Amino acid sequence: MSEFFRTSRIEHGDTKTELFKLSQLFVFLFAIIFISINQHPLRLLSTGGVEQWINVLPEFFTGPQDFLFSYGPIYWLTGRVVVQYSQLTYWITALFISIYTAANWAILLRLAMKFKAVIILAVIYAGVTRTYDAAAVFFTLPFFIVLYLRAIGLNHWLKNSVCLLALALLTAFLFYVRFFYGMVAMLTFGSYIFSLGVMKRRFRALIIFSLAAAFFYLIFGLVILHHVDNIFNYVVINSQLNFGNSVDMTYDIELTNKACLVIALIFVCFNIFLIRNHPELLLTINGLLLIFLKIGFSRADHYIGYFIGPVALLALMCAVTDKRWWLAMAVVILALVFTLGNSSVYPGSRKLPALRTFENFSQSYEDRAAASYPQFKLPDNIVAQIGNQTIDVYPYNNEYMLANKLNYQHRPSFQNYMTLTPVLDNLNAKFFASHEAPEYVLWTGSIRCVNSSCEPYDDFDDKYTLNEDPMTTMAILSYYHVVSTFSDANNKPMMLLKKDAQRVEIKPQTLGDLRLHFGEWVPVPNVSSGVIKLKPQLNFTLLAKMQNMLYRGGILYVNYRLNTGEVKRYRLNIINAQSGIWVSPWLSSFPQKGQRVVEVMLETPNKHYFKDDFSATWQNYPIENIKIFEPVLPTFTADQPAGLMAVTTACDASIDTDEVLQISFGSKHMTRLKSKGWTAFSIARNLAAERAWLTLTDEKGRRFYTPLSATARPDVANHFGKPALTNSGYEILADVTGFKGNYQVGLSIAGEGKLLQCSNFARPITLQ
Repeated sequence: MSEFFRTSRIEHGDTKTELFKLSQLFVFLFAIIFISINQHPLRLLSTGGVEQWINVLPEFFTGPQDFLFSYGPIYWLTGRVVVQYSQLTYWITALFISIYTAANWAILLRLAMKFKAVIILAVIYAGVTRTYDAAAVFFTLPFFIVLYLRAIGLNHWLKNSVCLLALALLTAFLFYVRFFYGMVAMLTFGSYIFSLGVMKRRFRALIIFSLAAAFFYLIFGLVILHHVDNIFNYVVINSQLNFGNSVDMTYDIELTNKACLVIALIFVCFNIFLIRNHPELLLTINGLLLIFLKIGFSRADHYIGYFIGPVALLALMCAVTDKRWWLAMAVVILALVFTLGNSSVYPGSRKLPALRTFENFSQSYEDRAAASYPQFKLPDNIVAQIGNQTIDVYPYNNEYMLANKLNYQHRPSFQNYMTLTPVLDNLNAKFFASHEAPEYVLWTGSIRCVNSSCEPYDDFDDKYTLNEDPMTTMAILSYYHVVSTFSDANNKPMMLLKKDAQRVEIKPQTLGDLRLHFGEWVPVPNVSSGVIKLKPQLNFTLLAKMQNMLYRGGILYVNYRLNTGEVKRYRLNIINAQSGIWVSPWLSSFPQKGQRVVEVMLETPNKHYFKDDFSATWQNYPIENIKIFEPVLPTFTADQPAGLMAVTTACDASIDTDEVLQISFGSKHMTRLKSKGWTAFSIARNLAAERAWLTLTDEKGRRFYTPLSATARPDVANHFGKPALTNSGYEILADVTGFKGNYQVGLSIAGEGKLLQCSNFARPITLQ
């Protein structure tokens, strides 16, 4: 054994400790690689190229033919297929890549740590391989297994029959992953064992390894391939592909003299080091260098991945020594590798990719920022109207500021959903009252608002924008007025507000105090104008105070009963709710326009969190330009839809819910019927309803109709596998004030000139 191994090997008593350290590195790297793999699809497409093997490889699972190519029949384990065959093969692939690459990097890192060469390994990774699963990693694992066993004093394992069988098993398996992987493994293990045999004049280990590799190659072939004769054909095809690639799959180019000189110097450097330190590895390393030279330069365009990458990793060997001056040889080899990788080895050749910033810094920051958000462009007339005047955006989408290069001057807490306390809220309110307040405020629909028909004040987490930061919104509404309403390029509604010339804070008027309980509906004061707010004095229990400190807060909801009878439910910010809860009107469109709220209720599922009874104050903010509208609800008429032939039959439909609502507002009493469901003319024929009506049938058999509007019900379409039913839903709130007595709720459906009077729906209700 060479002097190197007498001085640097780990003592036998420390072998278990060393292997334990290696296993720790392996487990950690395995976890990193496995999770990294899971962040992107394991697939590769042939689009734009000629690598059709990608589409044939899955025939391992799907067809009777064997995949015989330079990429082996189980090359799918590397993830390079058009799509994964199944969920199981995906996880098997992820495991294989993670285990194989983690093993190689763990050995490399352990060697580098032991011999204080981590910087060299870092340079190799950052400058050449760049990825954990580079081709060089798959090629070099067999060699680094040998180097590691030598470095820790376990070279004698390579004489052990069990170890030899394990290496033969790995070699045979790699042949079927990719033929070259198997060839490299066979050369690495075989040449090294042969060299040891020549030096010791004992060839038992070589015979065991060779016979075992042939045996396992045969066994794997019988298991993996459909046809026995393809075990031999696989070898023949690869030998011919190798020959053909070398002769005809080449470019009409010549390597430059500089490239040839650098390659020669790389060979010289390795051999100087090997002669002085590892004579047993002379045959192995030179054999690997020749293989990498052939597969890298036979077509020439593969040299980055198949020569430079593996050679850079092999250079680490020169740093894995206690004789520190040999570190210089590793540096020299890497310098030669980088020279080769950054030179034109032939006209138009590829080079090692440089580190990139991924931005064009010749452009200004403003231009690059604007280009990042093209979907946030505002209409030209709005941008012109704002000009260079200062502007803030509410509730949070400041992408509009960058996309349109506006003079953005934001409030201290510039995202409404993060203005979580009255202290932060008051900072914003003071900002809008100060001389620093921007000239304009762009108020956009919330992130949940994606089209012109959305409710722009409905925010994420089922919250209502006007209750997120109540002091901030009241300051904006106090000091600004709407000058324009419009939609952005995606039809999201917006309004532009301009600062008032005479800014006067709008102060609330107290309308009265009251005591409340959670889960109790409370009538809302009826005022002719302005905004009604409820300012509660919520009382936390001792347990809630401890929960706020040590865990998290509770849940609080507000329910609005509109004058139509419909109920809207939102989650509240508990802390900011005590600054005032917006109650009426319930704004649902820009500019400030909405329905009157007739009743309000606070509720919580956390009974231990709040004391049940609490005091509250009604407040009225006399804000101008708050518009209350009375929606016109659909009603029932006795007129049967004209031009259709009535047919009584069982229908393909469903009334999922129906509910009668009694509404009182002062002396006014109203009755509403709320229903939800879906309709189809024929599920079997994939025919949607052309039109549909909700019906009421009284005790005398008289039928009343109200038309239904279609709503999206993708669940129905998916359940029946009928795409025509995607918009088969309906949802209606109808005015049934004046209807008295017992009725049956049903459906009528139009299609193909017929009016289907659905006999399978007769849901009884009583109207008073």
